[in-house]
Amino acid sequence: MKYFLLYNYNLKNLFKYKPMSNFYVKIDEDLESFLSAKEDAERFVNDCIRRDKIESEKQQQIERERIKKELANFKKNDENQPTESPEKKSSFKVISLMYCLIFIAIIMVLLSLSQIKKESHPSGTPINVSDDSTAIVPASSAVKSRSVSNIRSWNFKEEQDKMTSTKNIWASIVSDNSVNLDAPYYSTEAKITIRYMKKWGYHAIIYVSEGQVYGNEYSNQNYVMVRFDDEKPIRYWFDEPADGSSTHVFIRKHNDFISRCKKAKRIKVEIPLYEAGRPIFEFSVDKPLVWKK
Repeated sequence: MKYFLLYNYNLKNLFKYKPMSNFYVKIDEDLESFLSAKEDAERFVNDCIRRDKIESEKQQQIERERIKKELANFKKNDENQPTESPEKKSSFKVISLMYCLIFIAIIMVLLSLSQIKKESHPSGTPINVSDDSTAIVPASSAVKSRSVSNIRSWNFKEEQDKMTSTKNIWASIVSDNSVNLDAPYYSTEAKITIRYMKKWGYHAIIYVSEGQVYGNEYSNQNYVMVRFDDEKPIRYWFDEPADGSSTHVFIRKHNDFISRCKKAKRIKVEIPLYEAGRPIFEFSVDKPLVWKK
């Protein structure tokens, strides 16, 4: 093996260590035979290295030019890209503000209507009366919970049956309190009505002005708890009307219920309401029920 001395070549791009003024290159026997045929082998080797260096620098220059052109094109495209004018931005802000104001106005109107509905809901809202035969009480039979003289009493309404020429009688009281329900029902009151019709007899009916009375025999929840004055609470099972209405129910043991109403001045009724639990409605009168013939 032999060594050739190479002069004045900068090795900075070929090696990672500091370049030297001269260095030696180790060659094998085949390359030695090839170089031996050259008149100036050392010069030939240096020329080869120099040409390789020049070629590498050309490639680097070409790569730098390519990168430079790409950056220039990118900058040009970015400058040509349309930008949103200040006028458009201002217009967008104005439109957004208008939509927000309209939305707020709609919410305020809805809240106002809801409040008006609550305030305008009468305490003595008439409730149609029906039994298993779906007989309906005329709207004119609605009664108020308080008389003009402020005497709290059962309110009576009479109507002549055109088929039998007999009197149909309703006696009703409205609860002193109301219960707030979730939308769409809002506030609800309860009413107790004792009804007499010759063809059907007596019935004790409990109503709610809003919401739904909830309970069925399958779940054993079809009952109301009633307390007369200071007596113990009594469970009264009820039946739903034949027409499927959910605003009122019929007390099964109506005779017992009516007889107790004729003795009591204060009545508390616990009514099962759909998605509202079992709120208690309180009724009070100055005199117990006195039935009118």
